[in-house]
Amino acid sequence: MDNKILIKYLPVWRRYLDMLRGSGLTYWRIGQLFVMMMEYHFEGKEPRRVPRAIYALWIVVRKDLDDAKRCYEKNVINGSRGGRKKKHATREI
Repeated sequence: MDNKILIKYLPVWRRYLDMLRGSGLTYWRIGQLFVMMMEYHFEGKEPRRVPRAIYALWIVVRKDLDDAKRCYEKNVINGSRGGRKKKHATREI
């Protein structure tokens, strides 16, 4: 395995519920979308063909996943640098 930073969870935002309810998609299509999300996010697989019914949602979801991954990587890199340097306590006698 290479040195990629791996996210161990799939971020799913609340607005997805509203998008899916308003889309009129069947549960089968919603399942397809979630499998595409997991393959893209965890394995880096771009879908070969995105069905027309879920294309508009896929564009939004893919951007969100890319943004989440960038943010996570930035936080991991910053966290590996350690915290703020300790202040030396000065005591006057």
